Amino acid sequence: MTSPNTPTSFKDRIRKSVALIVLLVVSAVLTLIELGHPLELFLRAARNSFQKMPVSGEMVVVGVDDEALSSLGPWPWKHAHMAGLTERLFADGARRVFLMTPLTDQGESRNRLLADSFARYPGRVFVSAKADYRLGPKRVTYILPPDIVRDEAQTVSLVRYVAFWGGFSSIPYKTDVEGQALDSIESVLSGVYGSTQERFPINYAFDSSTVPYTSAADVLSGKARANAFRGKDVVVGFNAPSLGEQMRVLGQGHKSPAATVVVLGAETLKHGRPLQLGW
Repeated sequence: MTSPNTPTSFKDRIRKSVALIVLLVVSAVLTLIELGHPLELFLRAARNSFQKMPVSGEMVVVGVDDEALSSLGPWPWKHAHMAGLTERLFADGARRVFLMTPLTDQGESRNRLLADSFARYPGRVFVSAKADYRLGPKRVTYILPPDIVRDEAQTVSLVRYVAFWGGFSSIPYKTDVEGQALDSIESVLSGVYGSTQERFPINYAFDSSTVPYTSAADVLSGKARANAFRGKDVVVGFNAPSLGEQMRVLGQGHKSPAATVVVLGAETLKHGRPLQLGW
């Protein structure tokens, strides 16, 4: 005797089978996509090693490194130290100075001292806006210098995500930060700009070891190489294990200071707007 539920049960089994097949296909596609990431990274790294080339030398990194921390004490430094560093770089002939280091509120008098130092070089000092994503992308907190300091400097964006492999895959040309559209530091360094909807990939074929580097300690002590900064843009950033900001450099087998990777990004744009067409 045939059960009245037989047709329904058969249809249910068909629906469940189709649903299972769909899930298996989706799972397989997602697996292939995930597996494709390491493969793409491997191919890009291989390409970079074949195309390896030096940077232009038009940008110099000044590092807040272990030597500098030993000389001036642990971070954060007093604004007087950052003012002195900025003054010395311009005295040594720097074209522009970009400060990637966070400049926190240190009280009215110290903030004013730093602002007054920047005011002596209108349009040539750049401070950074960063983002804290620890609470998730929808609850981002922006880290900005005090208003009085920003009033005497230009603000650039350092807002970007660190990829799963520990470095920067692509950089937004411009980012909205608290209602203001800020150009990326790479855009300002290179003079190549885009919209908030556009991103560009960093060309890691540029050899990070060829980026000129000087310790902040040598700048402040007057030991920096003669003409090291003359006519050049200077990017000041952290370069000490205790301060973090060490990024993987794709295809070069090591980490570099975030400031060095910024220079690689700017070099990428200086060679023309890259097209994101895949490998």
